Order: sequence, then C-alpha cells, then structure tokens
Amino acid sequence: MEPLNAVASVSPSGDAAEIWCGTQSQSLAQEGTAKALGIARDKVKLNDMLLGGGFGRRGPRDADFVVDAVLMSKEAGKPVKVMWTREDDVHNGRFRPLSAHYLRARFDPTGKLVAWQHRLAGDG
Repeated sequence: MEPLNAVASVSPSGDAAEIWCGTQSQSLAQEGTAKALGIARDKVKLNDMLLGGGFGRRGPRDADFVVDAVLMSKEAGKPVKVMWTREDDVHNGRFRPLSAHYLRARFDPTGKLVAWQHRLAGDG
C-alpha cells in the first residue's frame, strides 16, 4: 500500500497553488488547499496522479496530507513533497467503528434469490 504523499507548490504571493497527488476525492483536495490558503478553489490546480491503493485513506474531507504539503510549501517558499510515515497514517486515520454482520439468504431451485436477511450491529 502506497504511503500518503503529495507535492505542492504555492505561488510566492500565496494566491495560487499547484498540487500533485493521488487522491480518491479530487474536489476535496482542491477545496482543502483553497481553505488552508484562504483563496478561491479555481486558483488551485490539481495534477491527479495514479495511486497505489487508497482504501478510503486518500479521500478524507479535510485532505490532511495534501494540506500538510501546501502549508509547508507556503512556509518554505518553494515546492515541497510530503510523504507520511505509516505511523503518521495510522495516527491520523479515521477508521470505521467495529461492526458485526449476520447474513442469510435463500434461493429457489433455479438459483434465483428469494429471501434475504441482513442484521447489523455497530456503533452509532
């Protein structure tokens, strides 16, 4: 599984940014960048890269790993690449709560599904 990573380049005036990242939510990566810089979303150019397995971690609402790169680029005054360690990823992950599923199904003699029961217990 590829570590979370992004490259960001914020303009010297801080009024535009270009980012390179593999993300499951392109619009949220742009919106997170724009919000962090206090600029319009159309001032953020996203270069969407292929990703090596996201499994939900490359689409958080706050685009945390992308925003890290953006803020560091703004501070450094040059393009910056950020690559989270596995420890950073696990520490900042938004994992789904534990749940248990009980499934039963019935098929008729032709293989057509005729009954379905799904019980779920989980954290609200």
